[in-house]
Amino acid sequence: MSESPETPLVQVDNLDKHFSGSARFMGRSRSVLHAVDDVSFSIDRGETLGLVGESGSGKSTLARCVVRLHHLSAGRVLFDGEDISTMSTRQLRPYRSRMQFIFQDPFASLNPRRRVVSIIAEPLIVTGGQSHHDAHDAARELMVRVGLDPRHADRFPAQFSGGQRQRIGVARALALRPEFVVCDEPVSALDISIQAQVINLLADLQDELGLTYLFIAHDLSVVRHVSDRVAVMYLGRLVELAPTEDLYYAPRHPYTRALLDAAPVADPDKRSTTSVLAGEIPSPLHPPSGCRFRTRCPRAQELCAREVPPLDPIDEGHLVACHFPLEAPRVQLRSSSQQ
Repeated sequence: MSESPETPLVQVDNLDKHFSGSARFMGRSRSVLHAVDDVSFSIDRGETLGLVGESGSGKSTLARCVVRLHHLSAGRVLFDGEDISTMSTRQLRPYRSRMQFIFQDPFASLNPRRRVVSIIAEPLIVTGGQSHHDAHDAARELMVRVGLDPRHADRFPAQFSGGQRQRIGVARALALRPEFVVCDEPVSALDISIQAQVINLLADLQDELGLTYLFIAHDLSVVRHVSDRVAVMYLGRLVELAPTEDLYYAPRHPYTRALLDAAPVADPDKRSTTSVLAGEIPSPLHPPSGCRFRTRCPRAQELCAREVPPLDPIDEGHLVACHFPLEAPRVQLRSSSQQ
């Protein structure tokens, strides 16, 4: 394995994930759901890549493909320079401890019949090979690390609040000391007052442990605070990828602009109405030809129906998949690294 800092920890090349459905009538071909189509990106060590898009855009499916919870239909995933795309379950075993998942619903992802200490300790026993005694001691230490009282280790998940249950999920994900963690909408099921606490916890753990995150969310304000770069997904494809402040200050894809305009603001009078999305996201069973956003895009032209726009650089580090991208502001925002 390569430990070169130039090698991304995660690299995704032309990833496809399609699901086949049953034929509706005898003799007709099966329908194919295009969940993810031709997606490519990389994540450097210690980086947080935010992934945003409407429900049904393929974010969670993509994440599950990256950590090989789904088989790929095409393309490849490299982890620390090694191609894990076609590895068997046995071959993947050494990588499982290095890649972990924090799920959206902290209650549904925890076994309600098991005590918290047992839930957190299970990876250490099953994968780490530790004794029950040592694993339970380590589980209590993890509870302290994520801000939980270890005296409550013998309680059941239902005896904890939503925010505390998500901390349990974080502790379980950290048990095997992973390098890469997928956070699949980890705060969307929590009260707003609790969201900031969990986000701050994830940021602190990243600093302490050198973690790399793929952070999935539909709330753009959350993603802005946690991400180094942001990827925008629409109907199975990436449409924009840029450093966080560049994307928020100067979005170049009409879909990204519409998402930003739809985000809640403290002052309703300051809400932009220039890019309100019309209509529903099309079915991934029958995606539009060419650009998939064209059926809802105010800038769509004939070319958009004929050709799929490639995800190409438009500025340094800023990629966009659009035949007619938005103009950038005349005065570009300087990133914190340039100031």
